[in-house]
Amino acid sequence: QLLNSLSAESPRSFDSYKRSTPSLAFIHEWNAEKLTRFLSRCMPDEVVAYLRVVPKMADHFVSLCPPMTAELVRDELSRNDGLKDADKNRLLTQLSLRLKEMVTRGEANLDDVFPAASATPVGGHLKNVA
Repeated sequence: QLLNSLSAESPRSFDSYKRSTPSLAFIHEWNAEKLTRFLSRCMPDEVVAYLRVVPKMADHFVSLCPPMTAELVRDELSRNDGLKDADKNRLLTQLSLRLKEMVTRGEANLDDVFPAASATPVGGHLKNVA
C-alpha cells in the first residue's frame, strides 16, 4: 500500500519501477485482459488474502476470476476475516511469486502493462475533429 501511495503522489518517478519489477502493489492497474490471465492462475485463498488487504478491489477482481474461483472467493469474503496475519503474508508471498513467475516466463510483459509515457504518440490522446 505504501508503494501504491507513493506512486500516486509521483507517478512518473515510478514508471520505470513498474515496468522492471513485478509487484502486487500495482496489480490493480493492470487492464482486464491481463489481470484475468493472472487471476486464472491464482488459488482462491491467495486472491482472498489480497482482497482482505485491498478490499476496494474485490468487485473488480472477482468479476475477472474464473467462475469457480469467483464463487469461492465471494463465499470466503462474505465471512469474517479469521485469517492470521502470518497466513496472509504467506499467501501474499505465494501470489507475488506467481506474478514474478508469469513475468519471468514471458507470459506477462510489464512494458505492455505499463507502457512508457513516450510510447503514446504525440497528440495520441487528442481526438481528430477534422
